[in-house]
Amino acid sequence: QSGSGIPKCLNVNLLKDKAVRVEFQQKIENLDWTDEWIDFRGQLYNLNKGVLGVKKKHQDWFDESDGNIPHLLEGTRKALHSLLATESDQNRTFFKEIKADVQRKIRSMQDTWWQKKAEEIEAASNVMNTKLLYTLLHEVYSPSYFGSCEE
Repeated sequence: QSGSGIPKCLNVNLLKDKAVRVEFQQKIENLDWTDEWIDFRGQLYNLNKGVLGVKKKHQDWFDESDGNIPHLLEGTRKALHSLLATESDQNRTFFKEIKADVQRKIRSMQDTWWQKKAEEIEAASNVMNTKLLYTLLHEVYSPSYFGSCEE
């Protein structure tokens, strides 16, 4: 369960994969069913969450660039620590330059992601593949309501 009280939707589409389905069946057979019936829902949900995971609400552009972003932000952190350690015009200028450079690179990554996503959506539209088109639009703009949610 999430901390906000809103249940996370499970990615039940993974059950189409035979390996995931077999793993799920093995784990469900190993559950201890002697506990109270009330705990049944919690145990089953936790098992599903562990095997299937939860679905994301949106496809985030930064997920694909995850390896690059922390490296870029580390440079900004170092410049900030240097500025806070010794306050000088040179350190302040250096921090501002690094910060602007990192923002420029991150915006460039985001623009590249959006351009690729727009090309995918346009390609799906051009071949009149409405299912793919709406799937791509849904990934970007809509929350995911598919799967089983704990109530």
